[in-house]
Amino acid sequence: ARKAAETLGFHAFELREWTASQRLDIVTRCHQAWERNPLAKTAVAYTRMFAVGKGMTLSYRCKEVEEVLQAFIQEHEIEESGLEGELCDSLQLDGEIFLRFFGNGGKTAISIVPTWDVSWIETDRDNARKRVAYHVRTTVGTGRPGESTQGPEEAVPADEMLQVAINRLATEMRGRPELFCVLPWLKAYRDWLEERVRINRRKSIYWDVTLKNATASQVSAKRNQYKEPPPPGSIVVHNENEAWQSLSSNIQAGEAAEDGRQIKLMFAAGLMEPEFYFSDGANANLASSTSQSYPPLKKFATFQEILTVLWQKVFRKVLGNQVRAGLLAEEYQETDADGDPIEDDDGKPRMVKTLEAFDVRYPELEEKDPKTLAEALQLHVANAW
Repeated sequence: ARKAAETLGFHAFELREWTASQRLDIVTRCHQAWERNPLAKTAVAYTRMFAVGKGMTLSYRCKEVEEVLQAFIQEHEIEESGLEGELCDSLQLDGEIFLRFFGNGGKTAISIVPTWDVSWIETDRDNARKRVAYHVRTTVGTGRPGESTQGPEEAVPADEMLQVAINRLATEMRGRPELFCVLPWLKAYRDWLEERVRINRRKSIYWDVTLKNATASQVSAKRNQYKEPPPPGSIVVHNENEAWQSLSSNIQAGEAAEDGRQIKLMFAAGLMEPEFYFSDGANANLASSTSQSYPPLKKFATFQEILTVLWQKVFRKVLGNQVRAGLLAEEYQETDADGDPIEDDDGKPRMVKTLEAFDVRYPELEEKDPKTLAEALQLHVANAW
């Protein structure tokens, strides 16, 4: 069973957290698939385009919080560098994101820790879900390729690190990449396509040349003469003693097409994205494509929620450090969109806690009107499509 699984690209693991070497191997293969396989790259790009779009929108409930967070966003070039989209891609390819916080005098800085630099997560002996420290082997270097090295392992306190993970169970601490479950089917589809390319190369026309009443020496001479086949569009002149017939192989393309489709469907199902997302609309119509859009929209919305929580925690950390340093008060009077103070019905200032004086939103995902879908389905059935 183990050999059969490994033949398909599966790797058998015990029911425990992956070791550092296992995680590095899996993450490496996911990155390679994303870099080289068009299906994998497209699937990751769809999630980024739908979930992140043009980026998050921040709204503020007091001017003081707006000034602090805008300064933090500009200093880290979050909007200009496309960091939101890159984090969305990293979350899919690595299965998790690690952000490390640095603070000094109320000022907060963050750095992204590669998932392969985190060896393991230390937990409380009495509470397995409570994190104590993240054991990290920090990469040291100037950034020049091939010149970086890993330093000694360091235990980073849990309150200095933010982890966001996907595809994990309640008993696990680490996440799994989105592409992990479809790696075998990506390989199977690639192998299938490569074999079809080889077969198509061999399907080209073959020439059968018949010589009438020819001797062995004449046949040998003709074989040497036609050692190289005539190029396409050329003219062959011969007498009545020589007959040419074109032959082509039957590659059964019609029967093989469904085999490839079934392999691709396994890939699409593993990523919860419909078939027509991947350059094949032959099996889709208005009704089916509309109904198939709902699951991926829910998936993209889930990624939006994950990114929203991530930025909420980051911004609250920034504001909390300012409050502890005495640079911000614990609460302020709430203001409207024009910056005017808001009062309660009794005329008293409406106060808002500093850590809650902002909102993070991502673009709403458009969904088709259920009435339109119902009409399309009714038309579909009435015409026996």
